[in-house]
Amino acid sequence: MTARFHFIELDLIIYFPETGNSDRNPEKYGVGYLDRKKVCPSKSGRIDLDDVLEKCPNIKNGYPHTVGFFIASRTTYPPKSYIETRKISHKSELYRWMVELGL
Repeated sequence: MTARFHFIELDLIIYFPETGNSDRNPEKYGVGYLDRKKVCPSKSGRIDLDDVLEKCPNIKNGYPHTVGFFIASRTTYPPKSYIETRKISHKSELYRWMVELGL
């Protein structure tokens, strides 16, 4: 099961693998993402979290975002409920939230 952030208005999910990020700073976490609206440039495999936040124009230029945090293995999107939701005004707030969550 993996931790996931759902950028609700954008319908974009960023998911964190269970292993491989313990020795990295949050902005360098290797993540995957699913852009259900197909707006962000796609890339297969892991990508640094900061690259997703900077290269997707809807994220970079669209703050604030409502972001829902949830845990899932395989699920239909969007999830039916979130563990927590927050309004994120800058990527640094997302990084702080990740630290709070222990990701």
